[in-house]
Amino acid sequence: MVKTLGFIIIGVIISALEVPKMRRQNLNKEIILYIFLLVTGLGLLSLLSLGINVTSPSIIIEKIFSPLNSLLSRIL
Repeated sequence: MVKTLGFIIIGVIISALEVPKMRRQNLNKEIILYIFLLVTGLGLLSLLSLGINVTSPSIIIEKIFSPLNSLLSRIL
């Protein structure tokens, strides 16, 4: 539990340093993407630190794009 809290604190510190810079440059889409990726990464890291097995993201991506790959292979 302490590890999870530490990761969250580090994530908040990093975003507190980066988001104001991005806001000054009016990078709204990038801020949304940055926060989404940071929260996703912190969530996965927290699950792993709690001992919960998480499926590799590459396996999920492979399952999503495998039908598309097959379709494009037939077309080309």
